[in-house]
Amino acid sequence: MKKKLVIIIPGTKLLKRWPKIIQIFGNFFCTLFRLDSPSIEKTMKNLKEYLQSKKREVIFMRWNRGISRLSKWFAKRKLRNLLEKYKNYEISIIGISMAGDIILETIEKIQPTNIKLIILLCSINSNKEINFKTPKIINIYSKSDNLAQVATKILSPINGGQRLKGKNIENINLPKITHKDFLEKGIIKEGKFKNKKIPEMINYFLERN
Repeated sequence: MKKKLVIIIPGTKLLKRWPKIIQIFGNFFCTLFRLDSPSIEKTMKNLKEYLQSKKREVIFMRWNRGISRLSKWFAKRKLRNLLEKYKNYEISIIGISMAGDIILETIEKIQPTNIKLIILLCSINSNKEINFKTPKIINIYSKSDNLAQVATKILSPINGGQRLKGKNIENINLPKITHKDFLEKGIIKEGKFKNKKIPEMINYFLERN
């Protein structure tokens, strides 16, 4: 039996990557339109602590988390190197926010065989059409996630979307969950996972697949 590995990839640092004056206007814009600014650092810590177990190893993929194409290019190269390094492992990948694009674009090009599952959390997808048939993708999003909706429309108004399309996709909409709820261990308010925390939901899919 192959060893199991979970790779957690955080999204960008949002406004922290921009000059101070832009951060000020950006924070004002987020406040005006109620686009909360979450802490991805908290998410990473929460997820690793919750998912780590004797039967699986959990690691973070560190990257500079910028918003430029060059930053994404280096991130995709790092992911390819990680997949090669752990080619003898059964791998699941968790992508947070903008990391979803990095994962999907990487997998589409190299189509590795050692990935069992991809879980996208509040993903900002520049391309909603998924052409590759494996691995299984769990896309967890919310129509109440205004930050993801606005970012997706800005980055890719035609091809982008929160909901993905493809034969290997399981889309799950969590009502009344904001971007900040996703990233700071929010409580699920409705549906099958009602009263569960986001890390518990992720663990359910890791155990199921």
